[in-house]
Amino acid sequence: MHAAAAGGAAQDQSVLITAGDLIDNLKSSPQRTPESALGAEVLALREWAEDQLERDGLADRDDAPPHTERAWAQVSVPVRECLGAQRCPYGAECFVESSRDAARAADLVVTNHALLAINAMHGGTALPEHSAVIIDEAHELVSRVTSAASTELSPQMVERVARRALPFVEDDEALELLESAKTLRTALDGAALERVEDPDGAFVAACVAVRNAARAVVSALTSGDTQSPDRRQAAAAVKEIFDIAERMSALDNHDVVWVADRERFGREARVSPLSVAGLMRGSVFGEHTTVLTSATLKIGGDFTQTATSVGLKESERLTSGDLSTDLGADEASSDRARG
Repeated sequence: MHAAAAGGAAQDQSVLITAGDLIDNLKSSPQRTPESALGAEVLALREWAEDQLERDGLADRDDAPPHTERAWAQVSVPVRECLGAQRCPYGAECFVESSRDAARAADLVVTNHALLAINAMHGGTALPEHSAVIIDEAHELVSRVTSAASTELSPQMVERVARRALPFVEDDEALELLESAKTLRTALDGAALERVEDPDGAFVAACVAVRNAARAVVSALTSGDTQSPDRRQAAAAVKEIFDIAERMSALDNHDVVWVADRERFGREARVSPLSVAGLMRGSVFGEHTTVLTSATLKIGGDFTQTATSVGLKESERLTSGDLSTDLGADEASSDRARG
C-alpha cells in the first residue's frame, strides 16, 4: 500500500493542512462534495501510512482512519498490479512484504476469511506455508469467500485503466478502450436492474467490446518496454478489466451476473459465484487439515448443510463408530470428514 500512498499527494501537502483538520472542516461545511471528502480520506490514509512507516508498523487496515472503499483504492495496489519487492522502488518499505516476512517466521498466523479466500484463488501465494487451518466463526465463511470471489465492472473502471494505458500505447488502441466504456454505459443504462441471462443482449455485446479492446491494449503494453514499473502496472490493470469482461460475457452457469445501481456513480455490473464449495474443497480442505469452529454450525441439529456448502460430501462423513476405532469414546463425539 505504501508505494501508492507515497505517490498519491505532494510532499509538502501535509504542511498546509492536516488530514484531521481537513476532515473536521468538511464535516462542518455545507458545501462539501464527494470529491472533497474523498481527498480528505486519502490524505488521512497517507498520514497514517507515513506514521506506520516511522513506527515500523504493518499498516493493518483494521487500524486505519475511517475511509470508504474508493479512498482505499486510491492508496493501495491490487494484487495483480504489485510488481514484487525486487522490482518495486518501494519494495524495501512495503507493508505487505513486511507482514509476509513476519508471517514466514511465525509458528501461528492469524488472518481473516477474505485473505484465506484470496490465498485459495491465487494458488497459495498470499499466505506462508502451513500444515493446518482453524477457521473461527465458520458460519460466515461461505459469505466471506463468496464476497472475495466476486467482482464488478463499471464504465468508470474501464475509463480509468484506459487513461493509465494511454501514455504507453497508440492513441487508437486506448481510444478503442475508452469507446468500449461508453458502449458499456449505454448497455447498463438500458438494462433492467436484475440478473443478466440473455447471451444475445446489449450487455453481453458491451462486455465483448470491452474484452476485445482490453486484449489489444494488454498485447501492446506487454510487447514493448516491460521493465517500466508504470507500464507493468498499467498492463496488469487492463488485464484485470479483460478478465472481468470475459467472465461476465460468458454468463457461465457457475456464476450469476446482474446489473446494480449505485447512489453516486451510476450503474455497474456485478458477478458472483453461485457456489464456492469447489474452491474451498480443492484449495483449502483438500490441501490442509482444517477445523471449523462456531456456535452455529448446526442447522436443524445437523452439520450436513454447512459441510455441503464448503464442498464436503456426505459419503466422506465419519460416524462415531468409525472414530471410536482409533480415538476412543470421548474423542469420537466430534463431527469429522475424511480428507
